[in-house]
Amino acid sequence: MNFFSRLLLATEIRATKMYYHTGPNSSVYDETFAKNYMVGNLGGIDVNSRTWFGSEAYYVHGIQMIPITAITEDLFDRNYVEGEYENVISHIYETIDMHWKGFFVCDHAIIDYGEAWKQARSLESGQLDEGLSLSQIYYWIATRSSDSEPDIEVPVTKDGVDYSQSCFLNSGCKHLNLNGDCCPTPNGDYLGCCARDAVVPPGQSKEVTESEKSCDSNPSCASLKLEGDCCPTPGGVFLGCCSR
Repeated sequence: MNFFSRLLLATEIRATKMYYHTGPNSSVYDETFAKNYMVGNLGGIDVNSRTWFGSEAYYVHGIQMIPITAITEDLFDRNYVEGEYENVISHIYETIDMHWKGFFVCDHAIIDYGEAWKQARSLESGQLDEGLSLSQIYYWIATRSSDSEPDIEVPVTKDGVDYSQSCFLNSGCKHLNLNGDCCPTPNGDYLGCCARDAVVPPGQSKEVTESEKSCDSNPSCASLKLEGDCCPTPGGVFLGCCSR
């Protein structure tokens, strides 16, 4: 039974790669149709690159990726995904509905898991397809192989405080449910919630007096109408509005 099951699986994978995964190397379809890189429906005398619920390219590619499992890495090999992502998905990624986006982040991870990691950080967990969780996406990305080290942010912690650029990780911003990068933002601005390690000029003490901790004693924090201690907070976090 074990060998018979493996035979059936191998047959399915081989047939899918031949009849559903198209591209310039297709031996089945003409050049024009092969540029779709994916078949939507295949019958005895009919083939198209659509689905019954729509003809958007991400519907066609996405429905054939479901579900993301261990066998996906055998079904979607690197050579195929390189052509598919570069020629189709990369041009439409920003227009893809959040419900489907997680599948294409997983797809991208097969060829570039560093960039896929960055894309995953902008996903909205509650808006993903019911069959794919954000934790599953991160696990998939983390288990991909690569010839080079990706540019992935490593959390920066000190004395139990996280100073990461990511809103999700930074101790000062994570409770606000913000997405993307906050500390700094892509424009280089630090949000007021950011926990930032205090930089002490040479010759000065790092000790902070009780009065210096107050939000009121730091003009930028006071302008935000913050109360209590800001620099640092009772949890030891220096907010982005702190003057030191």
